[in-house]
Amino acid sequence: MALFGEGKAIVDLLAHWRKWRKDSNDPARQQAERLIAAFEAYGVRRQQIARLMPESVALPSPLMSSPETLKNEISPKLLDWAAQYLALNRAWFDGVDPQPHLLIDGYKDTPAHERWLRSRIEAEPGRYRHVVVWKAEAGEATFDSIGPLCVVYVEQDVGLDGSEFSRYWLLSRNWSLGHPPCVECMVTLVNLARSLGLLVTGRIKPLRWLERLEEGAVFASEMDHVSGELWYPEEMTFGGDRRPEPLLA
Repeated sequence: MALFGEGKAIVDLLAHWRKWRKDSNDPARQQAERLIAAFEAYGVRRQQIARLMPESVALPSPLMSSPETLKNEISPKLLDWAAQYLALNRAWFDGVDPQPHLLIDGYKDTPAHERWLRSRIEAEPGRYRHVVVWKAEAGEATFDSIGPLCVVYVEQDVGLDGSEFSRYWLLSRNWSLGHPPCVECMVTLVNLARSLGLLVTGRIKPLRWLERLEEGAVFASEMDHVSGELWYPEEMTFGGDRRPEPLLA
């Protein structure tokens, strides 16, 4: 009987492994899994997603209960809507880009950031918005500083049943706290945001969380709920014995 039990356990394990391989190679299931995971990371439970859907992509709520039940209803139009509603990278839903967030690239190009920020303000003038800067270390930056310098633009909206709903855009990617041009770009961006009337805050976050955000392994909405000490980005200076490199170097 013991041998029979062990044999059955091995057969069950192989069956689970085959199912896992099949699921991991099923692009429709992966897209469904990402859609559900993204909404839940933004505070929308899977049973609530159907309430947000416009008529053009509406689906019965039970289909949203799992990737398995949703995968046969996945369509480009549904994913287009999800990406637009959450302000996420459409290519991420297809599994062809590891970063779920949209990047507004303005590294050493302040006018690009200014044009984009002004466009958001003009598009939704009455919406509350702010900029947050996340880093892993307290104090000034030095050449020995560790970790990313993450600048994120946030817009708040009204969600289901009057709840608060936020969308996030990355204003930086792979900016290093130990690289003077990145620090200078951050300070310039902070001053720009303030000149446009935006609130700017700073928080110290765990290094591994910041690294995972850069890798695309966590959502900014999840980062926002990780507690962290307050700091003031506009007061950032670059310390050390060497002079900072020129901004355009």
